[in-house]
Amino acid sequence: NYPAVLLAYVAAALDRIEPIHPAVLRALASPSAAITVPPRLTSAIAAMRRPVTLVLDHLESVTNRECLDSIAQLALGLPAGSQLAISSRDTLPLPAARLRAQGGVVEIGVGDLAMGEQEARLLLEGAGVELVDEDLRELVQRTEGWPVGLYLAALARKAGSPHTEIGLTFTGDDRFMGDYLRSEFLDRVSRAEVSFLTRTSVLDRMCGPLCDATVGETRSSLVLEELECRNLLVLPLDHRREWYRYHHLFRELLATELQRREPEIVPELHLRAAAWCEANGMPEAAIEHAQAAGDADRVCRLVLSVANPVWASGRADTVLRWMEWFESQGLVERYP
Repeated sequence: NYPAVLLAYVAAALDRIEPIHPAVLRALASPSAAITVPPRLTSAIAAMRRPVTLVLDHLESVTNRECLDSIAQLALGLPAGSQLAISSRDTLPLPAARLRAQGGVVEIGVGDLAMGEQEARLLLEGAGVELVDEDLRELVQRTEGWPVGLYLAALARKAGSPHTEIGLTFTGDDRFMGDYLRSEFLDRVSRAEVSFLTRTSVLDRMCGPLCDATVGETRSSLVLEELECRNLLVLPLDHRREWYRYHHLFRELLATELQRREPEIVPELHLRAAAWCEANGMPEAAIEHAQAAGDADRVCRLVLSVANPVWASGRADTVLRWMEWFESQGLVERYP
C-alpha cells in the first residue's frame, strides 16, 4: 500500500526478464516516485524486446488510491502482446469498463471457475475419494462446482466413515466447510454485516426492498451490491443486479449462525418477509415464509387465493404440498 514500494517490486520482477533502465530504478527512491515512475515504467515495458505477462496476485490487499492509479496506468499503457494478469477477491476500481469496451480485457469470474462433473471427479480422486456418478452429481450441485467446497467435502469424507455419503448430506455447517466459511468470509466483515448476512439467510432469493423489510434496514440494495463486489458468495440473479441469492453452502452456514445467535427472531423475520412478498405480488413465496413463521391464518388466506390457478396450471404437487402442511400442523379441522 505504498506506491514506491509496490512499483519497486514490479520493476524488480520485470528486471529479471530484461534489464530495466537504471534511471527508472533510481526514480523509485525519489519522493515523487508515485507521480513520475508509472509513465516511465510503462515506457520501459513498451521498450522491452519481447512481450511480458505481469501477474499481480491478492490485489484485494491494495487499498491505497495512488497504488491503484499506478496499476491502472500500467494496464492502459501495456504494448501489444504484453498482458497484466490480476487476481483478486474483490472487484477493483480499475478502468475495466474502458478496457472492456476496447476488447482489451478478459474477465474470469465465479461461473468460469466452477467445476463440472468430470473436473470434480479428477479433483476428488486427487484427494483420494471416489464417488459413484449419482453421488458425484449431487455433490457438484450442492457445491455449485466450487473447487474449495468439493475439496472440503473430500476431506469430510476421509475424516468420517469410508461409507459416509457426501452428496446431499454435505452442508455449509459441516465442520470443515463451516470452519473455512467462517475464517474466509464471516471473519472478513463487520459485526453489522454479519448481522445482515445471518438475518437475510431466511430468504432464498432477495432484493434490496425485501431485505429492508425483513431486517429493518434502509440501504440493503447498496449492501448487496457491495457484498457481491467483495465476492462474499452473494450471487446476482439478473443483469440489473436487482435480485440475488447466497451460495447454497454459505446460506446453510448463515442459517446455522442465525439459530445460534438469535433464534428468537427467526419467526419474526419470516413474518416480515411474508408480508412484503404478499404485498408485492409474490404469494407463493409469502406462503413459504408464513409456514416457516407458523402464521396459519396467513397461509390459509394465501392458499385459498392461489390454489385454483396453481392447480389449473398443472402444478398439482404444489397444492398438495400446501394441504399436507395443514395436516402436519394438525390444522385440517380448523381450516376445513
